[in-house]
Amino acid sequence: MTERGFRIRGLGEIAIRCDDIERMTAFYGEVLGLERMEGNVAEGIVFFRIAEGFGGHTQVLALFDK
Repeated sequence: MTERGFRIRGLGEIAIRCDDIERMTAFYGEVLGLERMEGNVAEGIVFFRIAEGFGGHTQVLALFDK
């Protein structure tokens, strides 16, 4: 492995475009047990909290309906 001179400390957001957002929402919420984030979100977009991130920034999974 090559030394890069920097280190990744965390991810901020992972975004996935979905053909079937209801099935993907059920999978990430019910099967994997991720916490769904509530709030003012547009239709066809779902956010899940992955973990507390680096420096207090939450790591998020975003699902977008195609």
